[in-house]
Amino acid sequence: SVRLHFDLILPKAASPGGMSSRTRSAWNSFANYARNHEAWHQSSYTNCAKSFVSRAERLGAKQCISLQSDIRTAFNQMKRDCEARQLAYDRGQRSVAARMTLFTMARAQRAYESSIGQREAAMLVERLGVDLGKIDAELGKLAIAAGAGSPISQELIMEMVPLTREVDNPWAIQEPLLSGDPEYTLRQLRIVLENSGKSNAVPVSYACMDLARKLVGVTEGAASGQNLNTVAKELKLWGESRDAIMRLSKRVKPSVARELLDASVRADMDIKRSADPVRTLEVLALRFAAVVR
Repeated sequence: SVRLHFDLILPKAASPGGMSSRTRSAWNSFANYARNHEAWHQSSYTNCAKSFVSRAERLGAKQCISLQSDIRTAFNQMKRDCEARQLAYDRGQRSVAARMTLFTMARAQRAYESSIGQREAAMLVERLGVDLGKIDAELGKLAIAAGAGSPISQELIMEMVPLTREVDNPWAIQEPLLSGDPEYTLRQLRIVLENSGKSNAVPVSYACMDLARKLVGVTEGAASGQNLNTVAKELKLWGESRDAIMRLSKRVKPSVARELLDASVRADMDIKRSADPVRTLEVLALRFAAVVR
């Protein structure tokens, strides 16, 4: 047997009573994210250990020395594979952490003697993406425009901060679809459609079908014991989306991924038959969030 002991280090507010309602809401979102993030690592390490025990119990050898060597080799292989899984998960979570409005709010107050609300911070990230350098530069400009001690408003952001992320590209919808965050996904969907026009609904539905097709490919590959790196190359997966899709390969059942693909195809057909494109894509986006989260 294998005995595991975890020491989880989680953030704790020093003086939660002194927080404004906006700050407390942003803090709670961050604290919940940190708790869920560490819980994923704990569960993943536990599953790795269970897998090792199951494999070790199937090993057999005539001599104890040989058996010990095989067990040690299996353990080292499990450890390497498990650490690679943790690193891939952390890479995929970078964009999620960068969208935490708490950090944008804190930066505005500490560096620029201004303030920004949770909704305004979320709007700023949506317009700029998760490049922290861009966010910091725009925060400085907005703080000057707002005036010392005055809050940064949504109107000021709309006036001074142009859309610099590729929201006019229908394929940009795949990143929020993989986030598992329904609110964020719906906001990004609306931005894509508003920025490029509802005529882009069909290309957006193609992007949804493409993502669902990739999920079917990796989940079926994992279920059949194929080499997932080979599967990823065949599906032309790369970048952060590759890591996010690969993480889902063993967590999502092939039948569920297939249902998601069928729903994507139906949505595309409905849009071409004059169904409300925004409503149809919103329903589809929520299905993605339910599967991915």
